[in-house]
Amino acid sequence: MALVLKEKPVFIIGPERSGTTMLMCMIGSHPRISVPEVTWFYPRFRPYLYSYGDIGQETNFHTLAEEMIFSLMVPFFGLRVNPRTVVGEVLAYVRERTFAGIFAAVIDWYRQTEGKPRWGEKTPANVFHIKAITEDFPNAQFIFIVRDGRDSSSEYLQGPFGPTNAFCAAETWRLWANAAKPWRATLDSRQWLDVRYEALVREPERTLRQ
Repeated sequence: MALVLKEKPVFIIGPERSGTTMLMCMIGSHPRISVPEVTWFYPRFRPYLYSYGDIGQETNFHTLAEEMIFSLMVPFFGLRVNPRTVVGEVLAYVRERTFAGIFAAVIDWYRQTEGKPRWGEKTPANVFHIKAITEDFPNAQFIFIVRDGRDSSSEYLQGPFGPTNAFCAAETWRLWANAAKPWRATLDSRQWLDVRYEALVREPERTLRQ
């Protein structure tokens, strides 16, 4: 089943080392939009739902929810929680017993702590899961941020993760960029927005208003 949210969810995507975290922080500062830290739910869970069996069944659904909630790279998005009760607290926001239902519930749980009506999410690798995201959230909006490939590759080589040589860094950047091409051509301007990192840092207010 699909979740059509009244407040359209915003997915920030793009090659790593291209400013996705900076954009996440900027959009998350908007008074109406809450954007927590990365979840990595689509790369880590969506392709493997079959391994949980029928998630329409309570036990399977609860197992999936628990593993998603406890897998966050920043535990519980940095919120102070009781680990014994947090799963039940998150599941109180579930609208349907699906992967999308859990995904939205986790973000809604965080969103309500900020008192904002709308949410966004930033996982760079979601560029490879746009088909699944549009199936789960048909009115989702995507912001694809891209940076000059030479600068992104240089950042990779200086960073703590990712490619460790110039060739692999460039190929990684190209892989991300190519994954976006068919969706840029498929989704209209109401769902897809391209942002250049260079424009964002030079003219942040104009770019953010866009």
